Amino acid sequence: MKTIQTTLLLATMLVFGVPNASAVNDLLEWRHDYVSGLTPNSKGVDVSINEEGEMVTVAYTTTGNDEKWMITRHDAITGTVVWQKTVAVAGYDCRPVAVEIDYYGYCYVTGYVGGPNGEDIRTIGFNADGIQIWTHTFGEMNGGHDRPVDLRLDVDGEVIVTGSAAGSAGDLVTYRLNRNNGTEVWKKLYSTSFTDSPTALASSPYDNFVCVSGKTRVGSTVSSLVIRYDLATGAPTINLLDVPAKDDEATSVATDGLTIYVAGKVRNSASSYTARVMRVDAGGLAWERTYDAPGGNTDVNPRLSLVPRSMSFADVVLCCEASIDAQRKGFHLGRWKSDGTLVWEKDSVTASSPAGTYEHLRAYGIMEDRSPLVLTSNEATGGTSSEIQVLRYSPLDARLESRVKITGTYLPSVVVPASLQTNRLGQIAIVGTTSRTALGIEDFLVARLSRLFMARGERVSGPGLSPNAVIFGIKSPTVGHWERTFARTIIKDGSRLVMGLHGYGSLLLVQGQSFADIPGARFASLGDPVTSGMGSLAFMARLSGVPAAESLVICNYLYDKPVLMLQSGKAVPGAGGARLGSVVSYAHGGYGIVALVRLAGPGVTSANSLALIGVANKDTGHVVVRAGESLTIDGSTSKVKGIHVMAPGSKSPGHGRSFSHIQSRVVAAVTLVDGRRVLLHYDFDTGVRTLQLATGGIANAVNGQAKWHGFGQPCIGAWGDTQGVIATLKPGLGGVTQSNDTAIVAPNTAGGAGAWTLVARESSQVPGIAGAVYKSFYPPLTDTSYIAYIAKIKGNGINSANNTTLWYGSKTSPQLVTRTDMFATDGTGANTLNKISAIKSFAIPTYRLIYLANLKGKGVKASNNVALYGVDSKGLKRELLRKGQSFGSSKLLSFSLFKTVPFSAGGTRSFNDSATIAIQVTLNDGRSGVLLRRVP
Repeated sequence: MKTIQTTLLLATMLVFGVPNASAVNDLLEWRHDYVSGLTPNSKGVDVSINEEGEMVTVAYTTTGNDEKWMITRHDAITGTVVWQKTVAVAGYDCRPVAVEIDYYGYCYVTGYVGGPNGEDIRTIGFNADGIQIWTHTFGEMNGGHDRPVDLRLDVDGEVIVTGSAAGSAGDLVTYRLNRNNGTEVWKKLYSTSFTDSPTALASSPYDNFVCVSGKTRVGSTVSSLVIRYDLATGAPTINLLDVPAKDDEATSVATDGLTIYVAGKVRNSASSYTARVMRVDAGGLAWERTYDAPGGNTDVNPRLSLVPRSMSFADVVLCCEASIDAQRKGFHLGRWKSDGTLVWEKDSVTASSPAGTYEHLRAYGIMEDRSPLVLTSNEATGGTSSEIQVLRYSPLDARLESRVKITGTYLPSVVVPASLQTNRLGQIAIVGTTSRTALGIEDFLVARLSRLFMARGERVSGPGLSPNAVIFGIKSPTVGHWERTFARTIIKDGSRLVMGLHGYGSLLLVQGQSFADIPGARFASLGDPVTSGMGSLAFMARLSGVPAAESLVICNYLYDKPVLMLQSGKAVPGAGGARLGSVVSYAHGGYGIVALVRLAGPGVTSANSLALIGVANKDTGHVVVRAGESLTIDGSTSKVKGIHVMAPGSKSPGHGRSFSHIQSRVVAAVTLVDGRRVLLHYDFDTGVRTLQLATGGIANAVNGQAKWHGFGQPCIGAWGDTQGVIATLKPGLGGVTQSNDTAIVAPNTAGGAGAWTLVARESSQVPGIAGAVYKSFYPPLTDTSYIAYIAKIKGNGINSANNTTLWYGSKTSPQLVTRTDMFATDGTGANTLNKISAIKSFAIPTYRLIYLANLKGKGVKASNNVALYGVDSKGLKRELLRKGQSFGSSKLLSFSLFKTVPFSAGGTRSFNDSATIAIQVTLNDGRSGVLLRRVP
């Protein structure tokens, strides 16, 4: 039986050839080899990776004269095989061509299957468990060879397939299939009296069209063809990009959602080509650029990708094989702005390269941080052996930043890459084939790399910086929507150190840079950034060039520039003319700011200076609550004395959210002059302020006789619909004693205003642990309809080694996740021999739980005793990262997350609402940076 073998990579992976070793930031996570024995042979074809990190590969096996598909699904964390399927028609060749995996883990594969009348295009949909849910077959009635070229998922997640139909002379067929049942939404043929065929397919994640590149005939020569299809109807818009009197062909296509970019080739002679890169707008060809290799030969398959900057425009990167002479063959990279302006060009091989340098381009891609990726086969002289090379270049100037080499398990061997794909986590999925030269046997291999973002030694470009400026240190990384990762960095530029604000692969702001919103002002110092669920960024800074009393600002980073939100010494929006004196703490949600501030100015005294405010922009704001104002609750009126909000919870520093960053709602604990403590809720969208609970009021979550005695710091979920708080009850009423007077409570929306649910209570029975009762609680966290908390327990058999528990689930029935002295799990969710010795901290991304734990047991020592866990979509506890974990020949020395940011306690996040986590890591080889992980 065929198996997938995991191979240790100490001998099979090398990182080399990089001028600054600290800038080699691609980490090998795992590699698997498909070992088939002596027969059948297998070849890798295509790979796809989704935002969860889940991968699917397609390959084909050959036994005698028969070929069959092989579809393999790999786990998001470990890379182990989740399931494997085959497709075959006895007696006929069947070969897969392309595969895609969507956000939900559903896989869609297209290829051809043989039969008595030729080949047909077959497309199959599988659910996340590998169950085939539909099959679609396209075949011309008159037989012939109908074969697909590519498959993509469109903006709606539907399946687009393009291929060659037999027809009378050969047609180009493109169709859209319903992802749920495989039925045709539309099907379009492009047919002339000549052979018409596609070469590539592209879809935009933002817009309602797909596009196909290919070739047709104009007059007596082959011509480049680009067709844009409307998603709803399939209506085509046809562009012929013909070079008169020469054969030319569009070989690759990409789109940023508004514009189509095309790569192609023009034949000059039997062995010489010119590469083309073109922009096609609604009116046709906007511009064209060409490239000819120094040696006169540009290979036949130029490839094209986009460097994403925003939803509306992109830079273009062309990659094509280019030879210097018969002894030097490599590839060419070129980057152009969207207006056609050349940014840089790069040749991998030059006339000074050693003879026998052969780098064969196999696949090409773009990282989300805009770094070009090239997947090549580097051939040794004579062609008896080769290896895969994953090359990453700087988006600034095409300097080589990383080279990862993967050789065959059995040497000598020829290792050939087939396909590459990346995701927003910075993961690189690779599939290829390794040939055991001595035996003539071929096996396919799969590998995955991860990227260190904002790594120490990475070069940066910004105002006033030299070309050799690099990142020297990182502070408190945070991750927002669409995995946009931000951090404050220390930049080393020669002998000086300056601060920078980094995000999404580039330097956003540098210390000393001018601030356009305030004439004459410059950024003297930068605070750590915070992100919102909408993906925007906020930060605090000090300015120079302004009076000292006006030097403190809070800014959003919008539309590629810092935008002023609040400034000390200036009027606070909505505060009746009062000025900003100082900031106690702030948080960022949506595109706005919530801040606890001290006001200044006429009429402001120590009794009324404290205020909780919300600011949509520098001119629009609300005062949620202010010291000195009167509040009436339970029929009694008193003035506000203190406001407590955005404070970090114990065991969840930096994540005790008081602000729902998506629905823009805030909860706060307010103390009154008469000694009562009140929970307050404010909805910025409606302007409604609700006083929810007050000490002295009836504790209906317990019984009709109990009363509230005190409240801790409340928290609120990202969507604002679940809250939680530790509450104490007044002893002597409703059966309350000092041994049972503490509880965790949450609002009961079904019960109407003022109704709360009892989640857990001191001295009550612990579910599922016989004889155990709750002893004490740490502050809870909530999100959507879920709640999580750490509790101490006591009872028979309970001691200091096993008395800490972590709970997560609905507020009416949370479930035990883990407990000290409980067995820890591995990346697959299986129990290990190690045990949890301490639960250090936890947080709740939407619909997920993540927690940090110390470990104990056999083999555990100081170098591997900390691990990060997540509860996945199936409820399994998965080890996401562990101290001492191997990445190729390197080991994880340390990592940190859940950091409290100064002035933004409880308001900054190491995770986003897709359960992506930004982790600051250091390896034992000196490399350090930000690693992204996602709970699948």
